[in-house]
Parts: sequence; structure tokens; C-alpha cells
Amino acid sequence: MRRIKILSGSLLFILPLLATQDDSQKEGAGGIVVGEGYAIALGAPPGWIFETKLALQRGASVVIYPADEGIDSTPVTIYVNVFALQGVSLEAWLTQDIAELEDEY
Repeated sequence: MRRIKILSGSLLFILPLLATQDDSQKEGAGGIVVGEGYAIALGAPPGWIFETKLALQRGASVVIYPADEGIDSTPVTIYVNVFALQGVSLEAWLTQDIAELEDEY
């Protein structure tokens, strides 16, 4: 019985986000990023675009950017990638990621 309540409560949150998923760009839209062992619901703030097609071209799951700017001209873009840590602690992953960023930039 408890699982049913949790599931129905989750659906009330998720269904409005699913309704916004289509091919058009909408300010403040959102969606669900799904992978093996996880799913995360995200939304763009008002005045921002939530985009998945352009994100895939850039190696990300989602990009979020200001609606009054084009993706190629905006100075601010949020790139979202989600994945399972697969036995690595968050601290270890962050340490490695920071080291790789410092090497790259």
C-alpha cells in the first residue's frame, strides 16, 4: 500500500513534466532524463529553454539557456549529464572530474 501511495505521488509530480516534452522549444519546459538505475526530473526556470536535441549534439543530456539568446550566442549555458556512479564515491568522482578539467583547461 505504501508503494502505491509513493508511486501515485510521484506520478502527480512527473506527469506535468511529461506533458511538456515535444519537439518545440518552450520557455520553462522540463523533462525526465532516464538511464540505467536512475531517472531525474528537470525543469528550466521561466525565461529559459530546456533542450535535448541540441544537447545530444554537444555531448550532454540536456542544455538549458536563456530564451532571448540563441544557443550559440549566449554567454551562459547549463549543460546537464546524469549517470550512475557505479561503486565510486561522489567525493572520488568529483576529485577526478576536477583534475580532468584542470588538465583540459
